[in-house]
Amino acid sequence: MGSCFSSGKKEEEAAESQAKKEPINPIPMAEVKKHRTPQSLWIVIKGKVYDVTKWQQSHPGGSASLRIAAGKDCTAGFTSKHGPEVWPMLANYCIGQVQGATVEEFVEPEAKPVTGKDGKLVALQPNKPILCALLSRTEVSPDTRRFRFKLPKSDMALGVPIGHHILLTAKDAKGGTTCRSYTPTTLDDTKGEFELVIKVYFKGVNPAWPDGGVMSQKLDSLQVGEEIEVSGPRGHWEYLGGGKFSHNGMDGEAKCLGFIAGGSGITPCYQVIKAILDNPGDQTKCWLLFSNRTEADILLRKELDEWAVKHPDRLKVHYTLSTAPEGWTHSTGRVTADMLKAHMPTPGPDIYVGLCGPQGFVHTHCVPLLIDIGHESMNTFSF
Repeated sequence: MGSCFSSGKKEEEAAESQAKKEPINPIPMAEVKKHRTPQSLWIVIKGKVYDVTKWQQSHPGGSASLRIAAGKDCTAGFTSKHGPEVWPMLANYCIGQVQGATVEEFVEPEAKPVTGKDGKLVALQPNKPILCALLSRTEVSPDTRRFRFKLPKSDMALGVPIGHHILLTAKDAKGGTTCRSYTPTTLDDTKGEFELVIKVYFKGVNPAWPDGGVMSQKLDSLQVGEEIEVSGPRGHWEYLGGGKFSHNGMDGEAKCLGFIAGGSGITPCYQVIKAILDNPGDQTKCWLLFSNRTEADILLRKELDEWAVKHPDRLKVHYTLSTAPEGWTHSTGRVTADMLKAHMPTPGPDIYVGLCGPQGFVHTHCVPLLIDIGHESMNTFSF
């Protein structure tokens, strides 16, 4: 989650300098956990509380690596990936310290080992990144790849709850580190490996992002056998099966789940839908509205269309494109209220809608539209 690796005397000196500037008003950890959205994002490092909401746009590791740590203690991940020059910058965001914490002697509590449904340890353990070697890279389209990565043991599951994601970390061209979140398209019934379907943002294609995507290009350049650092799992919404889910520690149950995805935001929606359809006993109804720029940009379309045909009473899929080809039978243009009325379940107390995509697409555009047509804000969530 950051720009460089460092430790030792310089870090201690930076921490001392930082400590002189930071407020010490006590903040309960229960309050920290409430601030887990892009609009209000708090983290804890070495017992101190930081409001990093305004740091998201300029954070060297990207906003995603901050968001996955929202409302949590991220001491281990932060200190392993940031050098001494970051501490004075971080001091600008300090708003207090965790109530009851002794910062000078702060030691992150050791987490309990995580096991899968079979009782065996899963690959991803708390605060312990792993290295996974590339097994294969398949070209799905000119700018989309399907990556398969090897886990440490052949009988081991990755250990990602349904609806959660992982964090990949790699060195960038300048020697720093870059971090990005991705949702596996395989579930934990897959052993010994996991799969990611990723859109590669190439350099020189989009004038708004002339350098392209640092992480996606890094992944595309990996050779079979090369390793990438994987950590997690991260997330605040988990599908438990049979319509039951957990959201920020609170349990809920849905009769129907709607999903609205923009671009590569399809992967967590895909993961949940796959888990539901793979279980014949799960009668939760799913609706998907998937927005893209062009028809060629639609990730995982083959699988989605096959599911919709095979399970017409359990899944409804609809697409909308910014630029549609001749003969296009789905929608064209931005998501509208009429589109949501036609292709999302009717609002109700047991109807929930999950969204994933660019922040403006999700929070500024789609969520207000959902509320306008009768969905309760508490019945919407973002991955």
